[in-house]
Amino acid sequence: MTDKSINHGNYQLDIIIDDMAESPITAFDNVGQMVLRHRKYDLPNEIDLDFEQFMSWNEVYDFLSQKYAFILPVYMLDHSGLTISTKPFGDKWDSGQIGYIVSNEDHTDYGGETLEILNNEVEIFSEYLEGNCYGFRITKGDEEIDSCFGFYGDDHKKSGLIDSLFEADLPEETKQFFIASFYI
Repeated sequence: MTDKSINHGNYQLDIIIDDMAESPITAFDNVGQMVLRHRKYDLPNEIDLDFEQFMSWNEVYDFLSQKYAFILPVYMLDHSGLTISTKPFGDKWDSGQIGYIVSNEDHTDYGGETLEILNNEVEIFSEYLEGNCYGFRITKGDEEIDSCFGFYGDDHKKSGLIDSLFEADLPEETKQFFIASFYI
């Protein structure tokens, strides 16, 4: 389904909702591992933790902290759709903790803080759960010139979609017109 169309001369850029997007858990080589549990939803438990052996989230945290250096809690808001975050939503009826994201990889020396990276991975997975997955297709008449899919989030600059337009095989004026249309 087309979310947005932009025309310039004979070229058309369509921003398309990617309803076939791959889960970012399997699509990327992530730093973190999701350790999630919910009674209604099949969420990733990448370390196959047996949640039944614990009585509270504090017990789960204590267990994980013996094995992992970096741990963030993960919360879900389940109200007209699913949203997850590393920060509580403050809605006692429709939200609560569903697990953790964990890692032993320290990325401080590689230009990123590990906890920030883990938070970003949760944000990207949330975009996937919310259905905020996009791609683009550029056509000239009936001919497809370029396309790319697998962008998570409706902030097309943050997701990398706009950066991908710089690589498109288009006249420079058309390319700049398409890119500029996201900033108007």
